Amino acid sequence: MTPQKRLYKTQEGKMIGGVLKGFSEYYNMDVSMVRIVYALLTVFVVGSPIIIYLILYLVLPDKSEVLQEQDPYNIENDYYD
Repeated sequence: MTPQKRLYKTQEGKMIGGVLKGFSEYYNMDVSMVRIVYALLTVFVVGSPIIIYLILYLVLPDKSEVLQEQDPYNIENDYYD
């Protein structure tokens, strides 16, 4: 059974909170394009994108938490540390 794909925020390559980087990994997109679209939305749709970002920052789990749920015994990382 393949693990279910989940949306998360990540600490690797983040600019502010890691939400857009996690979003780009989830949809397999370039993070620069996601950031440009978000910036344009913030300029032209005042308020809403910022509020949505803050809510996602508070609600989304961190990537390490998601990976821990998918591999609770952390088998892969034990062999390579």
